[in-house]
Amino acid sequence: MMFQRTVQFIAICGLLAWGANLCAEEQIVVKPEETDEILANPGMGWETFHQTSKQDKNLPKWIPSTIHYARWGWEELEPQPGKLNTEFLDKVLKETHDSGQKLAFRVMCCSTSKGRPYHPKWCGKELQADYEGRGPFPIPDMDDPVVLNAHLDFIKRLGEKYDGHPDIDHIDLGSIGWWGEWHLSGSTKCKLPTLENRKKVRISAIGGSCRGG
Repeated sequence: MMFQRTVQFIAICGLLAWGANLCAEEQIVVKPEETDEILANPGMGWETFHQTSKQDKNLPKWIPSTIHYARWGWEELEPQPGKLNTEFLDKVLKETHDSGQKLAFRVMCCSTSKGRPYHPKWCGKELQADYEGRGPFPIPDMDDPVVLNAHLDFIKRLGEKYDGHPDIDHIDLGSIGWWGEWHLSGSTKCKLPTLENRKKVRISAIGGSCRGG
């Protein structure tokens, strides 16, 4: 029995020694060269806004830019019920790709610009909101089932079409509140949708994913 254990011990030691020698033989030593250049890591550098790096005249050539960010209203991305404006989005995605960037964008519903609402007129019931004594500004009533279901359907189809797209970094959905910031500060006439309906929008956004590749 002692002899058998000794043999096993020697065999294990031999294997460990062989493995150590193998690792030593395959060890690779890397010595990075020193550089003063800015490393263009993904997601770092200058984020261009509503224009690609090739279009941005204020972007110095020595500053890397890997993200093109934009914000659009729901109306711009779904001008007609059930019809995404894929021609517009695909054009922007191609321009972004050709500039060596990925696209990130927000979809908004509530605007404080007179005569320039972010939501489509066809979506249903509107509320007349005030903002810091100005207005009225029409905003979609997300507590109305027709409006809410239309928007949730929009989110679903947007996710189905563009989830995993290699040229999309991320999409942030500004479904609720001024400029998609999930608040209605400055308004005395309107409140946010119910917590239940806000959760429905968030769950729908997670389900649609809308992430890039």
